[in-house]
Amino acid sequence: MALKILVSDQEDQSQEVEILHHLSKVAPSEAPQRTTQILAEFEHKGPNGTHKCLVFEPMGPSVNQMILEFAYREDKFPSEIKYPPQMAKRILRDSLKGLAFLHKNGISHADFQPGNMLFSLNNIDFCDEAALCQEETPDEEYRIERLDGKKDKWAPEYLLTAEPLASHTNIDENLEVKLADMGGGKYSLSSDEFRLTAFSILPQRPPRGTGSPSCPSRSRASPQRRIRQGSGYLELRMSCF
Repeated sequence: MALKILVSDQEDQSQEVEILHHLSKVAPSEAPQRTTQILAEFEHKGPNGTHKCLVFEPMGPSVNQMILEFAYREDKFPSEIKYPPQMAKRILRDSLKGLAFLHKNGISHADFQPGNMLFSLNNIDFCDEAALCQEETPDEEYRIERLDGKKDKWAPEYLLTAEPLASHTNIDENLEVKLADMGGGKYSLSSDEFRLTAFSILPQRPPRGTGSPSCPSRSRASPQRRIRQGSGYLELRMSCF
């Protein structure tokens, strides 16, 4: 499962839960094919208030993350990696079908971009738990420290980069992509509110300072590096409301 924890006691709560339940009700057979499915929800009381927690079905990497995985496997910069044409077509096909499904049912996603397009997983029900664990182990490179030098009572001691289940993701001709994160979604009253421009998946240049092909900055080790490397390499040029 995947767990999403919302901001505590937020006055203007998103309509995410309401929208997901609405889609499951009006289109019970199609919703699981187009959007990530919520399995349960509960509340957690913490030092900063009460958080709404959403439990989702497990999914594979996003369209952005998969580019990083390909780059890592081939020891290249993400800007040097392109999806094969047929794979790109399938990604766009499923993503647009998901968007059309939302619009058909009066929902605007409002954050339609590669980071919210997730690959479906193969069946992992019988996988050994050890095979699904992250490879990284905490060390000084992952230690969290406050800028003011004070000790934080609530922050974790270490921060690890989340590793997607890329090795358990189907990327052949049977690949499937679903739309995720309806946190910015909203109900739209008419089709006039949906405006969509032409878009394409484009690799971009790496930002300055990310190193040469042999530079350690291309490794997985540092969360800061991974975040920097993962920013903006895959752009979805569009406008959707």
